[in-house]
Amino acid sequence: MKRPLLIGSLSLLLMTAGVGEAFASTDELRREKQEVIERKNELNTERENVEQRLNEKERSLNDRVAELKALEEERAEVEEEMRVVEAEYVKIADERDRLNVRIMEEQEKYDERDAFMRERLRSIQKNEWQFDLFYYIMESGGLVDLIGRIDGVKTLYDADRDQLLRVAQQRERLVDLKREEQEKLDELSELQSILSTQRDYLAKQRERQEAIVEAIRKEKESLTDQQLSLALEIEQQVSRERSIEEQIQELARRQAPEAAGVIRRDGESSGSTAAGSSGSAPANVTLKCSDSFDEATFTNRLSRAGVLSNAGPTIVQLSNEYGIDPVLFAAILIQETGDGTSYAIREYNNPGGLMDPATNWSDLQRFGSLEAGLRSTAHTIDNLMNKGGLSTVERLGSAYAPIGAANDPTGLNRHWVPNVKQFMNELGGAACS
Repeated sequence: MKRPLLIGSLSLLLMTAGVGEAFASTDELRREKQEVIERKNELNTERENVEQRLNEKERSLNDRVAELKALEEERAEVEEEMRVVEAEYVKIADERDRLNVRIMEEQEKYDERDAFMRERLRSIQKNEWQFDLFYYIMESGGLVDLIGRIDGVKTLYDADRDQLLRVAQQRERLVDLKREEQEKLDELSELQSILSTQRDYLAKQRERQEAIVEAIRKEKESLTDQQLSLALEIEQQVSRERSIEEQIQELARRQAPEAAGVIRRDGESSGSTAAGSSGSAPANVTLKCSDSFDEATFTNRLSRAGVLSNAGPTIVQLSNEYGIDPVLFAAILIQETGDGTSYAIREYNNPGGLMDPATNWSDLQRFGSLEAGLRSTAHTIDNLMNKGGLSTVERLGSAYAPIGAANDPTGLNRHWVPNVKQFMNELGGAACS
């Protein structure tokens, strides 16, 4: 039912009692829904723009990944070249070491022969008279002795000549070995330079590779943040739109009994005869009374009231606690929840259609349990009936659903009283006292 603001002493009573229950009008909800739809459309447009940017970034990421792959292949090639150069380096270093050994050996031989020749020359210079050929030959004892002496001199000269020749050859070999060593050293130096260049290049490539990886990581983080933020805001708007729509439907269900006299919620029949629609006169229901509480009838009727089917003991307990008729309490609950099937009671544990003051009466009040929702509703009825003096169904209806209210242009409120009476009869009747 639509709820007007209570005025006068009743309004003051509800405010001071902390009841604060009110119902947003359908027009207000529709205006709010339209605002949400417009905002959702803006978000959808923004989402399309974001998705376009995301696609562009995805292409950029793919390009960077391709470049990263190319760098990885190039790095592998460089490392292979480095392995080749290092192997060649080791080979040349070994050859150089062997060459140094050979040079040292040849140097030792050269030094030995050089020392020998120097000693030989000094001996010749010291004993030069002994090698005077003419004197040596003239002292010969005959032709045979002369020939022998000539052969001896020749042998000495040949030996010296061979010795000198070997020394010269050793010198030439040493020079060749040194030249070969220098060539090897030059080649080694060149290879070292190549190796250093390759290493520097690889280091730069690695730095570039790491920079690309970092850029990709940051872009992915940015994409993820944008996606999460956009998805969350759209979900909030969709949820808000759904909530408003459900509130509109809830108001419509609570305000529009069908012409056949059966109240329906979410397309489900309550199974209870009630007043007619706005196009027909309200039913004239005579309220039955009972001297005692008919627990069996009460429980049987509630068993067909959806979420309220097992709430009988709690309803009776709260009725005794607040001093209200359990049959009246249950009848109002059935009326307000569409026979226990409304969205408010299913999703919010709200059996009285109470609005949340924390949202400026724009949202249904959510309770942690059905018992908490029943207690708040019982508290409201207690304020209206016991403290506000609205002790009959008709008087209570004048506050709950006053006929002729400005926010009830179709006159639906006139069905509230007969509906509640009908439900009270189905629950066993009101207490005669």
